[in-house]
Amino acid sequence: MEENFEIDVMKLLLTLKKRLPLVIAAAILGALIMFIATRFFSVPMYRSEALIYISNKVAYDTNIQSVNIVDVNTSIQLVPVFSQLLNTNAVLDKVAAASNLPYSAGQISRIIRTEQVADTAVLKVIASGTDPQDIAVLANTVATTGILEITKVAPGSSAYLIDEAEAPLAPYAPSMPKRLVIGFFFGAVIAAALIVLRELLDTKVHSEDDLAQIIGAPVLGVVGRQNLQSAK
Repeated sequence: MEENFEIDVMKLLLTLKKRLPLVIAAAILGALIMFIATRFFSVPMYRSEALIYISNKVAYDTNIQSVNIVDVNTSIQLVPVFSQLLNTNAVLDKVAAASNLPYSAGQISRIIRTEQVADTAVLKVIASGTDPQDIAVLANTVATTGILEITKVAPGSSAYLIDEAEAPLAPYAPSMPKRLVIGFFFGAVIAAALIVLRELLDTKVHSEDDLAQIIGAPVLGVVGRQNLQSAK
């Protein structure tokens, strides 16, 4: 049984090798379909980011000659608190009013997310949406509004906008190269699967080797078939 199975596998591999141009054509077709779907039917998504530095001091002292590790750690611990503050309805309602854009607080909460930059006192405000200008405005408005609110929640702390969000020039999603690879891969896989399935379901005898494999004995002779009309 193991020998027959190995022969079947080799036969399938040979069949795939013979049908390789068809597999490649299907892969190219899959990539083409994905290109058309991405280019003409997908909605481009843009992303813009603003960076905020959070300090446990009210103001930055230019006369400080050395960094106090305690102050640094305290500032880092304030980042998650400030992140939560930016996502509250109190802040988002003010953002909706200050941005002069047609977005409610609920809509802004789905556009904006915050993220701490590694283990630092820097908070990243990320806005994602279909309009590059709007998301830049929202990211900056959330950042500036949040900076004003932090002094109310933590009077001994402060925050600074160190990098303003800018309107992106190109979308970050969907990724055309990634989708082309996916389309190429699935096109090839589907074509190969159909070829293998057809080969497995094919019970016809196509050659002497097929007959010998079925009856388990060598073929001693072959009876030819002649076209009678051509013989005349």
